[in-house]
Amino acid sequence: MACTTLLPALVSNDACMTTKTGQIFKFYHTRATADDVLADVTDDTEWATRLSQSAAIPGSGAAPIRQWSVIGSKAEGEVSEVELPLNGVFSTKGNTVIQLRCYDLTTENLAAVKTFNDAGSSKQKAWFAFDDVMAGGDSGINGYLRMDLVIPESSQELSHIAITFTFKGSIGGFDTSPLPAFASY
Repeated sequence: MACTTLLPALVSNDACMTTKTGQIFKFYHTRATADDVLADVTDDTEWATRLSQSAAIPGSGAAPIRQWSVIGSKAEGEVSEVELPLNGVFSTKGNTVIQLRCYDLTTENLAAVKTFNDAGSSKQKAWFAFDDVMAGGDSGINGYLRMDLVIPESSQELSHIAITFTFKGSIGGFDTSPLPAFASY
């Protein structure tokens, strides 16, 4: 336990707040090894080189990054608290869960769901995008990915792929997205 007082820099301007809209609309993932970090998450050329929906994982070097168009959210993460003497409390970070839905039910996407569903969960490195922000930093977010196909009873609802990404560590960073699709979102 660190007995350090944290007081990071911040900005508070009631007259001109910087706001971001909700909804995660892109989710990216790859294998979770040290080889698979990005040199610079803001480099669009690096993303162009790494993004691939079908390239095989190489024997060495960085693996391709898969991209999903989704609708989703990241709620506040769980926190566990331990009581300390003198009315102190020590908080530890629990799981953070990102819940996503993908409505693009191509043959390839359904095959991917089957693969992930059969595995139960898979350790992955991920990034996600909301508004004009890319979350995950250069290192990505290490966590566990699960997928399942949801088929509703009603003919008025769309079937979708439910994607759940659970992690305990840091998000790694928030950067302005380098990908051109974000400018037109």
